Amino acid sequence: MDKPWYLSKTLYFNIITIALGVLEVVTKTYPVSPELLAIIIGVGNMVLRFISGGAITIAGRKFAKSG
Repeated sequence: MDKPWYLSKTLYFNIITIALGVLEVVTKTYPVSPELLAIIIGVGNMVLRFISGGAITIAGRKFAKSG
């Protein structure tokens, strides 16, 4: 089942992790330690990989997960 990009949990999760990285660059401080953030990103993406279903669509173009 395809879904619009804005319903993708994986995209939101990764947007949040990017925002944390940008926050570190701007403020020169991490809200969490870099080591903990790396673990959260790795585990979070693994969990999302297992619970994610089908492809997402952006502007009518289908992006299927590989594997």
